[in-house]
Formats: sequence, structure tokens, C-alpha cells
Amino acid sequence: MKKLVIATLISLTFLSAHAESALQLSDMKATVSPGTSSGFIAGTATNTSPDRIESATITINLLDAQGNIVGNTSAVAFGIAPGQKWLFRAITTIPYERSEVVSVRTM
Repeated sequence: MKKLVIATLISLTFLSAHAESALQLSDMKATVSPGTSSGFIAGTATNTSPDRIESATITINLLDAQGNIVGNTSAVAFGIAPGQKWLFRAITTIPYERSEVVSVRTM
């Protein structure tokens, strides 16, 4: 079994544009497998609207130390009820220093 550790050098950023989304993000953390660049970005997305969200996509850019985009990842869910929490995971397979949520789309 692979042991997962939280990467301390990876920072997560939310863009203020997502404050109006029906999906509120919280508890985000980055995890990588020791000795590899494989891991995931995880968090909680809560449906704060009175309506069911039929589909949701969270897109996250992966950045190097200088802020250049080196890749991206995303998480997708379907059928999120009002007030429901979605524990999402976006897989990462390349080295990066920071991550930035760039879009939260709901339908």
C-alpha cells in the first residue's frame, strides 16, 4: 500500500470570481505519494443554492514556482442536492509548486 503525505510546499489559491458560485469550496489540500509527483488535490464543495446541481466541474491550474502554468486538473460530479457536500478529488501526475482554482461551473 502506498503511503500518502500532505505536500507542505504546495499552496492552493481560490480566485474571488468563484464567490458567486452555487458551489462553495473549502478544506482544500494537496497530497502526493512519497518519491513521486502523483497525487491529488482534494476538498469539499457544498451546494449552497436551493436547487439541485445537475453537473459540476472544478478546474484547477498547476503552477511552477514562477507562476507559469505547467498543467491542469479537474473534478466532475453529477446530481448534487441542495445543502449536499461533495468530497472531490482532482488527480495530479506532474510536479508543481502551487495550484489555483480557475473555474467552478455548475448546471
